[in-house]
Amino acid sequence: MVAHLVIEGRDRWGLSSVLIVFSVFLALGASAIASVSPFPWLREGGAALVCVGTLVVGVGASFGLWRRSVARSARVVLDQCVEVSRGPFHHESFEWQELAGYRDGETDYIELVRAPGARAPTAFPRLTIPTLSEKDRVAVLELLDRRGLRRLE
Repeated sequence: MVAHLVIEGRDRWGLSSVLIVFSVFLALGASAIASVSPFPWLREGGAALVCVGTLVVGVGASFGLWRRSVARSARVVLDQCVEVSRGPFHHESFEWQELAGYRDGETDYIELVRAPGARAPTAFPRLTIPTLSEKDRVAVLELLDRRGLRRLE
């Protein structure tokens, strides 16, 4: 019986930052290309439209990548409480009584569901435990069952 369990996720924080920087350079390049375009409508104002459109797509893709990778990138300690660390600046701690159950529909993580009336999350709306290996997944599910948390759909 494991009383103390530490789960390490992947550190993918850099990917979304790289994508944002790439989209800025891509927007600048698209703007430069549009300004020498043979099409008059593109030279006379379309360059700004191309630049803004490229930035919107790049930032949107970065947010999608960040949202997908954040669930797999935490360090979680399951002991007397649930401690979650995401990156160097974000640390949260939850009591087991603040949790209503869990969802395990994804293979890469298990999502803990807060009980009604539990305090709101500070920065991340989803509380996830990365389970990148089958061994980690089985250990986490056993511990959650022993703690009395039920599986939710």
